[in-house]
Amino acid sequence: MDIEFFPQEGWDKFEQHEELIKSIFSSLTLKEQGGVWQYLNFTSFSSIWENEQSAVILEFADEEGTLIERVVLKNPSESSELQIFMHTLKESFHLECKDC
Repeated sequence: MDIEFFPQEGWDKFEQHEELIKSIFSSLTLKEQGGVWQYLNFTSFSSIWENEQSAVILEFADEEGTLIERVVLKNPSESSELQIFMHTLKESFHLECKDC
């Protein structure tokens, strides 16, 4: 199941892009640090954190990867870390979600 998160006022008015990206890195432990998450950055307009069951997908409006335009969580119920991160998205960043 995919769950998309977004600010009520739209991404163009969202002012916490950098903080949100840092929050992902601090919430999901990468394999290199003993965790289960792999970070993929195939294009400058997207970033993916994935494990065997779940993923976080960011799409960016700019080539530098600093202005988020889409956040999608894939199968968040399969990961306790993603469950906690969902709460962070809602409470700390005041993002809303479709189908959650």
